[in-house]
Formats: sequence, structure tokens, C-alpha cells
Amino acid sequence: SALAGNGLLVSDGDVWRRQRRLSNHAFRRSAIMEYAQYMTEGTAEWLTATWGVGGTRDVYPDYNQLTLDIVLQTLFGASMSRDQGTQVADAIRTAFKFFT
Repeated sequence: SALAGNGLLVSDGDVWRRQRRLSNHAFRRSAIMEYAQYMTEGTAEWLTATWGVGGTRDVYPDYNQLTLDIVLQTLFGASMSRDQGTQVADAIRTAFKFFT
């Protein structure tokens, strides 16, 4: 795949086996528990800082940012500002326009 490369989700055979072995540590029970803890705590903090009581809100961009925050923290141990997150989300959206 031009967009996804030879990653675990789009490969098979020997390439898939190699990718699966390389990513195996990320699927240990202890790793999953860490991910779940960050997802829970991160979501609670994010909602408290971002949303208020009452009113109407388009949650689509909020969920994109929250998802990016969770992925960065759980998979890479990193974080970025909301402005940086918006730039990344925009770049991903632009890239996907070329493949749909």
C-alpha cells in the first residue's frame, strides 16, 4: 500500500510474521493495562480542560485531538500542543484525500 507501507495491518506471510514479532511487546497484558490507564486518565483530564457543562459542541475535532493525544502517549511516550495536534490532523486529512 502506498500509504500504509508494509505494516502489520496490510501485510501477510513472512512480512506479517516479522512485523508481528517486532510489535509483540506492545500487546503484553501489562502494556495494555498501561494504555487503558492513560486512556482513562487522559480522557478525564482532557474533558475537564476542554468541555464545559451545557451548550452544543461539534465533538469530531475534539475526538481527533484526544485520539492523537492517546496514541502519542501510549505508543511513543510523547505529547504535543493542541496547535501541533491540529496541524498533524490537517496533514493526515490532506494525505488521505490522495488515497480515496
